[in-house]
Amino acid sequence: MTSAPILTIAIPTFNRVDCLRLLLRSLELDPEFANGLAEVRIFDNASEDGTEDFCRSWVDRYKCTEYIRNSSNVGAINNVRKCFDSCRTEYLWIIGDDDVIRIGALTAILHILRTHSPELFYFRNGGFDLRPEAEEIYLTEPVRSLIVDSRRLCRLVNVHFTFLSTIIVKRSGNMRAFASGVAGFCQKTQFPQLSWVLPGLVGNRNHVYVRQSLILARGASSGGYDLLHTFSTDLAGIVRSILPEDLADTLLRNAIPNFLVRLVGLARQGRIGRFDPAEDGRAAFEEAYGKYLAHRVLTRSAFVLPLPVSSAFGKAVRVSYLIYRRTLEFMYETRLSTDLCNGKPKSVV
Repeated sequence: MTSAPILTIAIPTFNRVDCLRLLLRSLELDPEFANGLAEVRIFDNASEDGTEDFCRSWVDRYKCTEYIRNSSNVGAINNVRKCFDSCRTEYLWIIGDDDVIRIGALTAILHILRTHSPELFYFRNGGFDLRPEAEEIYLTEPVRSLIVDSRRLCRLVNVHFTFLSTIIVKRSGNMRAFASGVAGFCQKTQFPQLSWVLPGLVGNRNHVYVRQSLILARGASSGGYDLLHTFSTDLAGIVRSILPEDLADTLLRNAIPNFLVRLVGLARQGRIGRFDPAEDGRAAFEEAYGKYLAHRVLTRSAFVLPLPVSSAFGKAVRVSYLIYRRTLEFMYETRLSTDLCNGKPKSVV
């Protein structure tokens, strides 16, 4: 008897049939792909590059896949929102059409979901440029999962909650209600997914954190929007509208050394997003992060240092943060090992 699906893998796509073909191929090779515990739903934003023909042939081969085509392009943010609103399973994983799932990752993910029933499930991503190397795409070691509370997850993940493809959410009734309540605000930003990701942190919840990369993401694009305002005013506004003050401060304070200092340097060099020297984002950063010592010491320096120095400074801050994060991971692993001796859930898959 086939079990009902517990996970929806939703793929919003537009005019990237070659990328989509690679993503679905990586799913096809996973041992658990066609076993009934996961369903794949492709949300096509009226592509004109052969995506429809490819997807319809794929659906004919794999009945666990559904193809939904918009009659017209509704915009990327609205298409992502449709992935959440129409989900029918307990868990939802929205993944970008240009990402690749490491072979064996789906098997590990389904095992973790069934074993631990987390509210949120976060894992890291690797990267590739044109096509991933064969040795990168296969998982060759056991997936180690940490059971953490919301505060610890905010320390470890923080700004990376904005990366759609590395978060799996449990769609509880409270989350759906909360998501609908803040959707209007989030829909006006580049982060509609935060309206259903961040509510999962509210309350006494257990989450799963995996420090291995379970997907490979294509090299980052330069962005077509103002990243400095997006990651200051927009991000801080969303976080503070959803999370209690202590959790919001934990997330935003840790986002500064993790990403924001380096973002300022990259933006000033014109290497990512749009940057207008006359409107350089400093005021927005002051409004969003001025209360934090990390901003006053680190981000302000990134704005005023000479460009080459600012870039090197951002890299040094990022390396320091990675050391701090690895220390946290080691501490949490050590504490969990102690908990395991007292009969609490197993943490290694």
